[in-house]
Amino acid sequence: MEIIKRLRSMAKIVMTRLELHGQLMSVEWAEERQRLQQLLAISLLGFIFLFCALLFVGIFAIALTWTSDYRIHTIAVMLALYTVGFGVCAYRFTCLAARGSATFAATREEVAADLALIRSQL
Repeated sequence: MEIIKRLRSMAKIVMTRLELHGQLMSVEWAEERQRLQQLLAISLLGFIFLFCALLFVGIFAIALTWTSDYRIHTIAVMLALYTVGFGVCAYRFTCLAARGSATFAATREEVAADLALIRSQL
């Protein structure tokens, strides 16, 4: 009889823990989904900046042969602007990608703690 009472109490504890883990995983999945969406957006924006920078490098090389001073300055400024934009996107991308290793860290810690608790009570 004592074993059945313990098993019932353990079942309640396990079910409560599973529900909490489910809630925690849904929150962490929402955070991970948002991080992945940001990675995609930053990647696309970075690609656009890189494409524009390469386009203006070509235009800049052509403009060097022309005689107008203002064309060269304008193209140089645009090239610098797109290059800085790409650099910012690349930096942001690496920051977001580095956070990927922490995905579901809280859930893993909670599951490990619960397993240790259940093992100690058995």
